[in-house]
Amino acid sequence: MGSGSSKPAAEKNKTNNSQETTDPASSSKTDSTNTSKQTSQEENKMPGNDKSVSGNKANPEKPVAPSTTAEPKSDVAESTKESKDQDNSDKRKQNDKANELDIVEEVIIDEGPKEQMKFDCALRSACLLIKPESLYKHITKNVTKLQLNRALPQHFVLIEMLHKLENLKDLDLSYNNMGPQSFRAVCLAMCNNSTILSLNLSDNMADTDSADCVGRMLEENKTLQYLDVSSNYLGKDYFSRKCGPALKVNTSLKTLRCESIGSTDVRLLIDGLQSNTTLVDLDMTSNEIADSVGFTKGLSVCLKKPDCVISCISLSRCELTSEAVVELTKGLAENKTLCELNLTGAKMDNFGVLINVIVTSAKHPAMKILSLDSVKVKTQDCKTENASGDSVSALQVLSLNSCGLVDEVFTSLEKSCKGRLLHLVEIDITANDKLSLQCLDSLASMTTDEIGTSSIKRLRYGLNKGDTLHTKLSMFGNLQYLNLRLCHLSQDTILELGKYISGETSNISTLILDGLKLSGTEAIKNIVVNPKVSKLGTLSLGSCSLDDNDLTPLCDAIKDNLSLTMLKLSANRITDVGVAKLVVAFMKAKNPPLAVLDLSNNRLEDEGAKSLIKLCTSKYKLHSLNVSANGIGKEGMLALTSVVGGKSPLQTLHVQGQTKSQDEGHMIDIFSKLATSIGYKVQKEDDIIKPGCSDLPANLPDGLLVNITDMGGNTGNMGQALDSQSIKTDYVIDRLPSLSFNQIIQICCFLKDKDATVCVWSENDWKMIIGADRPTTDTPSWLQLADQRDRCIYINNLPGNATIQKLESILEMDCDCNVEETCLMKDPVTRGNNGVGWAVMSDQESVKKAIDYFNSGEAKIFGQAIMISEVKIKVDNEASEELQKKAIEDQEKRSRLRAKEESAHRTLIVNTTEASWKRHAYRLAHPAYADGRIW
Repeated sequence: MGSGSSKPAAEKNKTNNSQETTDPASSSKTDSTNTSKQTSQEENKMPGNDKSVSGNKANPEKPVAPSTTAEPKSDVAESTKESKDQDNSDKRKQNDKANELDIVEEVIIDEGPKEQMKFDCALRSACLLIKPESLYKHITKNVTKLQLNRALPQHFVLIEMLHKLENLKDLDLSYNNMGPQSFRAVCLAMCNNSTILSLNLSDNMADTDSADCVGRMLEENKTLQYLDVSSNYLGKDYFSRKCGPALKVNTSLKTLRCESIGSTDVRLLIDGLQSNTTLVDLDMTSNEIADSVGFTKGLSVCLKKPDCVISCISLSRCELTSEAVVELTKGLAENKTLCELNLTGAKMDNFGVLINVIVTSAKHPAMKILSLDSVKVKTQDCKTENASGDSVSALQVLSLNSCGLVDEVFTSLEKSCKGRLLHLVEIDITANDKLSLQCLDSLASMTTDEIGTSSIKRLRYGLNKGDTLHTKLSMFGNLQYLNLRLCHLSQDTILELGKYISGETSNISTLILDGLKLSGTEAIKNIVVNPKVSKLGTLSLGSCSLDDNDLTPLCDAIKDNLSLTMLKLSANRITDVGVAKLVVAFMKAKNPPLAVLDLSNNRLEDEGAKSLIKLCTSKYKLHSLNVSANGIGKEGMLALTSVVGGKSPLQTLHVQGQTKSQDEGHMIDIFSKLATSIGYKVQKEDDIIKPGCSDLPANLPDGLLVNITDMGGNTGNMGQALDSQSIKTDYVIDRLPSLSFNQIIQICCFLKDKDATVCVWSENDWKMIIGADRPTTDTPSWLQLADQRDRCIYINNLPGNATIQKLESILEMDCDCNVEETCLMKDPVTRGNNGVGWAVMSDQESVKKAIDYFNSGEAKIFGQAIMISEVKIKVDNEASEELQKKAIEDQEKRSRLRAKEESAHRTLIVNTTEASWKRHAYRLAHPAYADGRIW
């Protein structure tokens, strides 16, 4: 059995915790190329994360909630996700962009019927206080999507809710760290399912052997259109070997996400793709493909086919060589369907190869989004033989972040594309410090039509040389979004830039100046000097060293009705005095449109927090507030939590990570105030909160998200009761919120037969789930015996240094269980623990005690929370006498082996102790001896 705990280092689109703001316009607006990760929809309130154009989870063909990848990307900022990911999460080119506010022209996404939105909101708010029927009543025939990124509260019955979802088509089980056994079970349950069109199993700690079940699902299922298995280590070649042949016969799948799954040999996968006729979207991001030339040659064959339907390909961070890029470009030149291509991180011999890709894409009749970020170029030779085209290019978004570009690249592109990139609305040339402003002349030449108007609306130019930049901006009359994060600008240029932006000819509505040292300068004054004519709506001044005095011109402009809808002032030196000035300014303005305010990582305390609540009344529009990483104490926290819910417009509140720690009593008061403010009714019995004592509040804010984590104190019973996707607390540290093995089995039961109440597996399927079909695994034979399986528990998320002795001591001493045997699963190669274990108890009472122990939030090994679940399944052909005999023999064999290991361990301890005493005695007898040396 492959390890379920190892994952390749990979990029994932995860957001930064503290520096986020959001799109003020609408919570229903989202990144046009990031709609497949619906996980973050409840958090898309605070910005700060810039995503790669195509390396994110674009999903043009996903049913139920289709995205608009044909449109330019929209960087709607998302708020904090659970820290875990944050592997994965580059993690995607986030070193340069993690703290930057990227709000651009948005595309309104159809989020489905209102019934679905209401159900999603209710599901995210499901906590220990909520009555199950308060959630179930929102299930209608128009609810077709279920997003379970965490388990329901303990008093909910999952199978009951599933049976009410009669029209379920979209199932999202991502980010549950469910382990290989649960992952395999879902895949096998899907084999004959005919109702689910979209399945997301990303980030679930699957292993190499799990690829077999994925391949079988793709081969047997006839209706699945969207599949995401990203961030599961599925083997260097096993995924290809199993899924490649399956794609040859599959006629339904349109989108395949297999990002960061550890694949290096994908020969059979590309062979399957060449025979496939339905796949539209392929994401292979962050797989270090060994034979990248062979892979792209095969992909080019697919692209050249007359009946090709592929519209989106992401090969970001796939270690593509220059030869591989050349081969792919050949296929691109003869293709007519591709709309989006991501080659981030590719290696190229010279800039000529890069230019060739861009020019070929510009000539392509359908290509709209091209990402070539972080390409590695050996030489600066810009020679290319690609002839220019005559038609206007369809290209809308071009990303060339961190490519080491030189001006000659743009000069060469200008020769081929002059006056042809008339649909290009967005370009990212961030972090190319060898460029001069001459590149903007070439850009203007390529994007300007006959009447002299450039199509560019969004320009990212951060971390570049920008002196006299203001003299170039007049060439881009349509420019609405300007990102100059950490740009090399002189003070004079900043001042002149401010004058241009505040002028009547400027159309800039979003300005990002993060990282520029503006304190003590006239820059802010120049930017906001003409509030009545300024079109500025979003202003980001993060990490600009601003103090309270620097806010004076901004406050004066706000009083004069500067129409800011989003203001980011994170990572500065602002105190309560500065916050009070801002609040007064907004209160004196007429109908201030401010919807998003980010004051994270400043010097706010209680008085500043109390000032901010004045903006959280029905008179104002502030729906997202970030004051994380400040010094707010109990009184300030009580004030802030009191304005969530009711008539307040506030929907998103980030207060995590305050420098003033709170004790448990304070945290209980804070959570109690929050519960009252939102409208929860709390009932207690003997000081214990009664589960399911409250209905969902009628005025529950849409998209509610309150982050009260990392506060330094125990959450107490109120924090435990409120913990949910909408209200994030530290309780998840003690009790993991992920779906348990038993809950996954309930989902499998529903997938196999909607009317069933017990999950029935064939003997072969059960062997695949537990790994008994593999000769290299140590799966206990008693898992195939009904009487012992009923007394079994499944344990996952175990630390790598967990031992059988440690686990048994916890079960026997802390849980008071009677344990017959415990087995830890091992990686077949390293022979180290893979984070999964099984234990069989002597009686059912011991099983119940183990589950209660997990639910109490005390189940930990070496400080790491673990998951414990019962096993409720049925195998249709019960065990034979031979299996029973084999189970007994295997158990006795393991017992003898364990006794031998324990004996060797005891001998080692005795010998080590004796040697230590001898050294000690010698040292006492010979004072000149110390640490093995004679002095």
